[in-house]
Amino acid sequence: NQRLRSIFMKTFAKDLAAVMSGSYIRTRWESEGSPWYNFFEQIEIGPIGRKEAERLIREPARGIFSFDDQAVERIIDYSQCIPYRIQRFCVNCIARIIEARRRKVCLADVEAVKSQVLTEQEQ
Repeated sequence: NQRLRSIFMKTFAKDLAAVMSGSYIRTRWESEGSPWYNFFEQIEIGPIGRKEAERLIREPARGIFSFDDQAVERIIDYSQCIPYRIQRFCVNCIARIIEARRRKVCLADVEAVKSQVLTEQEQ
């Protein structure tokens, strides 16, 4: 954390821009130094629309992997259209079908990763 913070304190930092994302920022800081995230403006990203959620599921994998309609609907429902959650479902589903040597995510894949994804979100 202190190394990252020091990058933004250097003189070249005036010409440096960064976008960072995460699902949680720890606000209790036990170190002597100031937290690195004090250099950033925090912007919470809420749910996106259903159409945008479907694009976020289908587009990045288009041409390599695909999602059947039921899988897409279930990911949208379980994720509540929150982009980070959508991506966690997709990453886990894609890993599962790669292991199974398939190219299409189906409803069973979404159901199989559901508990893992939702548990990761709580941590």
